[in-house]
Amino acid sequence: MIQEALRKAIESTYTDSCTVSERRKEINPVTKLTDWKDVVVLDGQPCRLSFKTVQSTQQEGAAEETVQSVKLFLSRILLEGMLKLYIYGSRKGIRSSRKLQENCKINMEVKWLAGGVKPDFRTISDFRKNNIGSMKKIFHEFNRRISSAVEWGFL
Repeated sequence: MIQEALRKAIESTYTDSCTVSERRKEINPVTKLTDWKDVVVLDGQPCRLSFKTVQSTQQEGAAEETVQSVKLFLSRILLEGMLKLYIYGSRKGIRSSRKLQENCKINMEVKWLAGGVKPDFRTISDFRKNNIGSMKKIFHEFNRRISSAVEWGFL
């Protein structure tokens, strides 16, 4: 609870917004050649940029080297929303990333769970592929808690 309040306080300082895009391979139907296309994954995502100038401590030559470090802080809404989306899909028997994408657009319940984020099917699929180990642990824990609630008569 304290961590969530702390996270919300930090994210309240995110005064900027950004658009996150991916470069994806796409086959041109006319030329049959593979082209790269920029596809928007997130639009208007809350963020904050941090700039830090670091000067080199090594002074071997006459010129001093200065490096600028840039960090982009994104809200965790996407990660939490994606996880909730997968739990929803698991409980409703929806395995297809395309069907989950469609539910994000038309189902009010899913819109609320995903935090208003409408990811495309490839983002949903990539999230599943990149986080499969963590998701297995979460689903096992989720099912364990549901089973114990049933044993105790809460459900």
